[in-house]
Amino acid sequence: MPCVDRRRVSSRKQLCRVSPGKQLGTAVTILSAGPLAGWRWAGGWQAIFYVTGSVTLVWSVAWTLLVYETPADHPRISFRERVYIYSLTYQGSGQRSSVPFPWRRALSCRPFQALIVTQFCQNWGDYLIMTELPTYISTALRYPLNTNAMFSALPQLAKVVFALGVSFVADWLARGSRLSLSANRKLWNSIGMYIPALTLVGVSFAGCSDVLVLTLMVTTVGFNGAVLSGYNINHMDLAPNFAGTLMGITNCVATLAGVLAPFQAGYVLNQQPSLANWRTVFLTAAGLLALGNTVFCALGSTSRQPWNEPTPERCLVLDADAEVKRRARQQAVL
Repeated sequence: MPCVDRRRVSSRKQLCRVSPGKQLGTAVTILSAGPLAGWRWAGGWQAIFYVTGSVTLVWSVAWTLLVYETPADHPRISFRERVYIYSLTYQGSGQRSSVPFPWRRALSCRPFQALIVTQFCQNWGDYLIMTELPTYISTALRYPLNTNAMFSALPQLAKVVFALGVSFVADWLARGSRLSLSANRKLWNSIGMYIPALTLVGVSFAGCSDVLVLTLMVTTVGFNGAVLSGYNINHMDLAPNFAGTLMGITNCVATLAGVLAPFQAGYVLNQQPSLANWRTVFLTAAGLLALGNTVFCALGSTSRQPWNEPTPERCLVLDADAEVKRRARQQAVL
């Protein structure tokens, strides 16, 4: 992915196209879990954790060796490429990486609060399907392990394909002002949350009709990929200078859904794993998906927030700090 200014539309488009890698990784892991569990010489099911853990360690080493803070720090980049990247990404005052995050103003910002709620509700449905779908296929539909893996991975693959397709359509709509940025975000977010909410309602009443259930599940997860062109890149709309911090905050809160959704499902199903209890689990997720998108459409915004830019007072403080550090370095050298 070329290094582009995160404030530009092209960088948002590329983020939409990179984000489905999560679902692709999930699908590959699910498909490989069955064969790995058959490796008796590696401990059977323990091999799943050995292999995935080893892959993560290899990736971490590669990341440490190949990724650097800025183009200036990179030892293997040409001067011409360094100048080109700086011409794209470091236009302006150059203060944004040093400005402290405006916690009070950000957390009291209504569009950002709406974004937190939306991502929490979306993650509830996402984590529920990711963790409980194999159990549902095994216990309710009575599919064996090898078939279970294939059907559990299929919705994630559908999400990859749909998310990539949506990113191109969303980009086409954004070009030439065919659709406003706000309408574009909310359109795809509505498709990515309202339609899965409806199909989850369908799943909850589909009973043991395996073809219907699997079709609805693939539709649920596939259409959910549209949110990658919706709320998922709204952080860049609100405050591109602090998009990483905003994503960290929303992810921190939304990841709680990854704990609460399986806990709620386990609590309901441990009483009795009946179709009626599965219906309760799926309807809860459907309700939260609908709620999350309603909040986003009503309170969400794509307008650049005023706290995105450093105030003159904050810049003066930063300049003073920089001057103090510069003089301290000079004295240390002397």
